[in-house]
Amino acid sequence: AEDLAVNKALSLRGPNYGINPNTGTRAAEAIVIPATNDTTNGKLIQVLASNISIDGLTLDGDNPSISGGTSFGGVDSNCARAVRNQNAAGTGISLTGMDLSNCVVKNFTTTGYYLEKFSGSPIAASGNYVRNNLFANMRYRAVYTQCDIVATNNVITDTFTGIAQDSVGTASAVGFTPIISGNTITLANTGSTVSRHMGISINNRFGSAPLLNISNNVINGSASTTTVGEAIRITSSTGGAQVHATGNVIDGAGTLSTGYWIWNTDSLSDVVVSGGTVSGVTANGVYLTDFDVAYTANSYMDGNFATLDSIAISTTATGKAVNVHWTGTGSNLGPCTLTVRNGVALSGAGSGMAMNGAKARVNFSGASPASFDSALPTYIVLSNAGATNPATAVDATLATFGGNAGSAATLAENFAIAAKVTDKVDTAGLGLVTVKAANVYVNTGGSVALGLAAASASDTVNVQAGAYTDGALTVNTAGITVNSEAGVSGFSFVLGSANTLTLAGAGDVNATGNANANSIGTSAGANVIDALAGIDTAVIAGNVSAITGSSTISVGTDTLTNFELLAFADYTVAIVGRGGSEYTTLNATNAIVSNSTKFWGNLAINSSTFTTADQLNALTARFVAGSTVTVDALGMNSVQLAAVAANPTTSVVVIYPPVQVVSGSTITGYFTTIQAGIDFATAGDTVNVAAGTYAEL
Repeated sequence: AEDLAVNKALSLRGPNYGINPNTGTRAAEAIVIPATNDTTNGKLIQVLASNISIDGLTLDGDNPSISGGTSFGGVDSNCARAVRNQNAAGTGISLTGMDLSNCVVKNFTTTGYYLEKFSGSPIAASGNYVRNNLFANMRYRAVYTQCDIVATNNVITDTFTGIAQDSVGTASAVGFTPIISGNTITLANTGSTVSRHMGISINNRFGSAPLLNISNNVINGSASTTTVGEAIRITSSTGGAQVHATGNVIDGAGTLSTGYWIWNTDSLSDVVVSGGTVSGVTANGVYLTDFDVAYTANSYMDGNFATLDSIAISTTATGKAVNVHWTGTGSNLGPCTLTVRNGVALSGAGSGMAMNGAKARVNFSGASPASFDSALPTYIVLSNAGATNPATAVDATLATFGGNAGSAATLAENFAIAAKVTDKVDTAGLGLVTVKAANVYVNTGGSVALGLAAASASDTVNVQAGAYTDGALTVNTAGITVNSEAGVSGFSFVLGSANTLTLAGAGDVNATGNANANSIGTSAGANVIDALAGIDTAVIAGNVSAITGSSTISVGTDTLTNFELLAFADYTVAIVGRGGSEYTTLNATNAIVSNSTKFWGNLAINSSTFTTADQLNALTARFVAGSTVTVDALGMNSVQLAAVAANPTTSVVVIYPPVQVVSGSTITGYFTTIQAGIDFATAGDTVNVAAGTYAEL
């Protein structure tokens, strides 16, 4: 029973020097226990000089012969810390080279390995090792350091907190590379009054601190873990500090609340979580936030930034695989921005990804940034955009959902994806989650109005089959296509400041234009569309088909009013004199439309319509079946009359006036009165008068 003070560089070796207690066969132990009872400030070994190595001992904080200690884990502990760089009077010693290896450390009230910097100008870390130890039944934590260390291959069991590092801003000595790797940590409720468990906590790295790798550790919760806590915390990494957590395996055992907690990591920092797995946590697989409940502190940097790379996260029914939470409290209102890349795999029984707050942002990066398993009840959930901040937009077009990328998924598959997404199509003010570029999806029972509001110019709003209650919706965004499944009802469209709209799909959807020139596309459903004023175009799928009607126009299952042009796949057809068209005469219409435009409707030909037979033949070739063609021969010259008689379309509909003038064998004109014929004739001509009564002066 001794309280040791080591004040010179040396190696303190036990009989099990060099033998890992977790893997090797040990001889009888040299057990050091406290000589006094001090559960608040006691140090079993005071390390008072640099370059001290402790190897192969058992350090036990419980002296069975001393009473009055702190009871936990079946012992009555009498000492606070196993190893600390502080003397009995409480004076800290600034040093480096504190090495604890191959030891059994157990039954301490606060910490096993405790290394503080105790200086405004700390010594560059070198030789600070915590290797191959067994830490057991530690009421608070196994390791705490304010200097960089190499902590490798330790087993830490029945401990409230595993390894904690704080306030490192100094470069390590040349040749010393800090790392926390290969440790197995099992957290337990040991009776500590601290508010939360921490497997590994890295807080406040800044300045010249080197890259810290946290790699290949195994961190487990346990049945006794009854309070909140995190397997790995990375907080206040700023000013270019680098913290990379790689290949760690976290199992919360259904009791630990969070896998990775990340806070106050500014835009200059490099915080990356890659590889490994998280499972069994009750709240969050990865949590990025601007408010840390452990410190009751708001972020004080320009934001909170981190990257997820190729990690697999499985969530419990109560949890979220990834949670980006911007509270907007405090004075520094930088965003919470998470970059997701290289096949991050999200699965489990809870939510795949949650984004809470107006400045919660997720950037999917690279060809295959993330996959969301089909068994997830929800894929992405946005909430709480806030009234005064811009809502967040999420481009998830490169992610896969249930094995499908939105760009390659069928319409039904994309509706299924959208059903597991909560965004501005569900609640106004949220951001839009895009799974297929330029497409918005409205699920059955949702709001077409919100889908329309979420769409940008030239987007397609896809509407799933079902009854809706939106009524007439005003379209103010240009180039919108509404793709409706068969069986939709309860909504229609009115063009507001937008002059174009395309209806697609098999749904029966109606639309009304505005006073401008409109272009409205029809769908495979039965559409009723009124274009109102202006030179309006109905865009109709397929080639020119049967057109019928008078006051309204029918094309297939569509009913159209006040349209001037029907744009089919092969031709555009001008509507003349029917269906409310502003094209009232063939002559006026032909003067303004292109030479490739066809005509349908009331097509009246007269002497002003054409000059030559070629012109007439070219014109009538553009007539669409179902038109009413009339020919007024009054005033036509002999060339025109001959053309009308020879043309197969006009020859069968022309009705000649009763007075005919013939010069030789050529008909030179038709008139309605005998006198007009006489006046037109020249000497030697013949005026033929048809049967009838003529009242002439």
